[in-house]
Amino acid sequence: MKDVLVEVFTHPEYLLSEHPLEEREKIRQERVAACITGTNGEFCFRSLPSGKYEIRSSISGGVDITRIYITVDRKHGRSKRVEVPMQVGT
Repeated sequence: MKDVLVEVFTHPEYLLSEHPLEEREKIRQERVAACITGTNGEFCFRSLPSGKYEIRSSISGGVDITRIYITVDRKHGRSKRVEVPMQVGT
């Protein structure tokens, strides 16, 4: 899907939390990258440091949101292509 906003945030732990939504929303997120998908729906974030992230995609002004938890592990400074299939909205 084209023209989808894709954002990368720190502190994705709340996605795995069993706490109520109100408690999870108190975790301070920091957006570290963002882009808009191209005509083929692909996106790319280069040079993300090793760590755990939330990838959040949204359409329609943030109404339909999909969230996933990813771990980036850059051993020896090498990078590789990772494909993360996502579906946005309904």
